[in-house]
Amino acid sequence: MRASASDMKFQVTGFAGTNNTQDAARLNGPVVGRPSANAECAMISNFDITDTLSATTRQGKSKIYSGTPHSFDPNGSGYFVEGNYFKQLLPDYTVFIFPGVLKAPYLPMSYTKVNYLMVCSNGIDLFIVENGVISAFRTPTATFKLPILPSQIVAFFGRRLYYVVGNVLYYSDADNIEQADTRDDPFVFNKPITMVLPLDNGIYVGADKVYWLAGRAPEDFQINGVAYDGGAVAGTGIAFDASMVGGTGKIGMFTATDGICLCTDGGQVQNLTLNKINFTDGHRGAALIRKSGDFNQYISWT
Repeated sequence: MRASASDMKFQVTGFAGTNNTQDAARLNGPVVGRPSANAECAMISNFDITDTLSATTRQGKSKIYSGTPHSFDPNGSGYFVEGNYFKQLLPDYTVFIFPGVLKAPYLPMSYTKVNYLMVCSNGIDLFIVENGVISAFRTPTATFKLPILPSQIVAFFGRRLYYVVGNVLYYSDADNIEQADTRDDPFVFNKPITMVLPLDNGIYVGADKVYWLAGRAPEDFQINGVAYDGGAVAGTGIAFDASMVGGTGKIGMFTATDGICLCTDGGQVQNLTLNKINFTDGHRGAALIRKSGDFNQYISWT
């Protein structure tokens, strides 16, 4: 469907969702003189369906950044990687370039917000960003302590930094994210980890399958078997306030190898698009939660 630049609305008597697994000619849909009570769409672009079953076009944005960045920070701070540099997109769409050249500028950067600062790592580079200044992790000197390793994924949960190297999930000391204890056993999975998604009462970990680590601290974690029998696409896991979907606490979403999944704070996972949307299995992507008018949207790129 296409629309002019100005907003327009039209009435849909019933909407069954997007379906691109069938021939578009065979889908139920309204035609002139014969409205459908159960309309399906093969494709719909730049439209939102309201709770009154009407469709409204989305407004475009005139300001853009014309570079070729990758690895955007999903926490809203505007950090990203472009060329050999770590940068920040400012509200006026200008860019601040942090001093120093990245060692691995083309590897995907992982970000996690830790109170008032940001931890960033791509498996080789590892640093902290605070108030526009980059600083390195300090090397601990106390007995039984090790420095944090450069990691493919970093996440903050329950006063600790969790970080991934291959198929191993490590974690820092509580309240000191710059060091780990050699006496703490990490969590080892069968295949490389693609997702670490903390909620309030545990962490979803994607590897060969998606697992739920129930608990608030490593010593309490219980791996309650497989939460989802499929892989998670790296970079697409995101947690948000469950009030956006009528709940309480936190809830999560991620793109699996066979659909978009909603995961609750208790180890339950539901594929929302199974057998409705057909898409190519991706190996890496990005995601965000966007509030647009009356709509809450999960947007994923793979």
